[in-house]
Amino acid sequence: MNTQTTPLVGCLWYAERMNWTLLRGNVMVEGNTDVRYFHRAAQLYLASSGRSLMYKDLSIFAAGTGEAGGTYGIAEKYPTLFNLARVDVNQNAKMKYRTVALLDSDSAGKAAVRVMCQANRSLQENAHLFLLHREMPRKSRDAKPLTQHIKDENLKYVGLECVIEDLVDATFCDLYAEANPQHVEGKTHTVVDGHHRRWTQDGKFGLCKYVEQYAGVEEVVRIVEVLKSLRFYLGLDPDGVR
Repeated sequence: MNTQTTPLVGCLWYAERMNWTLLRGNVMVEGNTDVRYFHRAAQLYLASSGRSLMYKDLSIFAAGTGEAGGTYGIAEKYPTLFNLARVDVNQNAKMKYRTVALLDSDSAGKAAVRVMCQANRSLQENAHLFLLHREMPRKSRDAKPLTQHIKDENLKYVGLECVIEDLVDATFCDLYAEANPQHVEGKTHTVVDGHHRRWTQDGKFGLCKYVEQYAGVEEVVRIVEVLKSLRFYLGLDPDGVR
């Protein structure tokens, strides 16, 4: 009896070695904490709407764990995944797996996007590489107009960095910070309805666990909206699937 299986090739071969799950749409993020926030937001949205933003057609995974992740992890691994996805097509010459990368909108994230675009002429910001923003409009999938839409809708937050924790409701973050002041570094910066604070490493993990235990969909609505936008950019139904 022949028990041999067809060897994995292309994207699936690479994904298996990186311990990533590939679906129709895929988002590489900096670390596992980002993944946990998106999973929790998707779970809460599913419970409230009956529609799935992840699991069925969208996979979000970290570039790596610890030092293997972050902006360096994406800079090292995403171009390889992107190049494999471009040539991994079906019988109709359409890509089997669409992929994008999402980085923090801070100095490290912006620098990584510049370097990747310079090193690979096929990579474009706001087509394949996205910086996390408080507003990620769903008005276009073309890089040039989308770049302008993102700029216009985030003008009020100019100078304010954006990481995943900044998308959690400010009052909810305040409650955690008041109970755990040792987990916060420096002052909270607020511009209009946007907030940014620096968390210690323990604070990042602690706030994430706090969100998983106590947050409702209202506390993570901005993360839900980012999920919807990522789906839109990948050509998926932004409102999810049943």
